[in-house]
Amino acid sequence: MNKILIIIGICLSFAFIGCNSDLDTWSGKDVVYLDQTVDSTVVSFAYIDSQYKIDTVVLRVNVMGEVSNEIRYININVTNTNAEAGIDYQPLNDSYEIPAGSVYCEIPVCLIRTEALQKEIKEVKIELLENENFNLLYKEDAPSTGSSIIYNKLSHRIFFHEMILEAPDTWNESWLGIFSAKKFTTICNVMDIPREKFLDNTYMTFGRIQVIARYMDDYLNNLPEPILEDDGKKMTMGQSVTN
Repeated sequence: MNKILIIIGICLSFAFIGCNSDLDTWSGKDVVYLDQTVDSTVVSFAYIDSQYKIDTVVLRVNVMGEVSNEIRYININVTNTNAEAGIDYQPLNDSYEIPAGSVYCEIPVCLIRTEALQKEIKEVKIELLENENFNLLYKEDAPSTGSSIIYNKLSHRIFFHEMILEAPDTWNESWLGIFSAKKFTTICNVMDIPREKFLDNTYMTFGRIQVIARYMDDYLNNLPEPILEDDGKKMTMGQSVTN
């Protein structure tokens, strides 16, 4: 009886080893994926003050599998749609290091503020690549169980611009005149007003609007050369300033 049990046990052991070989779909490699819950990120420089020329989006790449005591690397591909490395964003590496004992790394994507962003949206797409260290089996996910929304775990698109398409709620046309992105940035630059202050009703009171309008009216009227709007007309404040 004991011999029979031993023989059965040996057979089961071999069978278990055989099943494990069939189930080993990772081929000894762990899996990497982007730790993002959306397919894309939009960055607007519109309400970021003019002196800041760089904004950074940090993408985190996670490892699904074992913690290693050796340094490993993830590989990426950068697809430039209408953005150019060195002009629209700082060049990225082909690979990034996952330190020993760690299960993630970060990819800083540094976006450069250029005048072109005032007229068009730029795009950079980051894609993970399979290599000798990692597979790419975790391709997509949903924000919650049963959700119909699916997002990509292997690539991420970054859109960035500086287009101010409409006036902030605090803009008073009677005092500040017809809104334009050029006038808005000129006011902020000349008077050293943080752009986001125009989104704050408690800061941008009617009294402060009057002060801004009068100061800018004096400033614009005393320039050696007038500042022209994009349509070629002289930049002016609203009618209430001169009345």
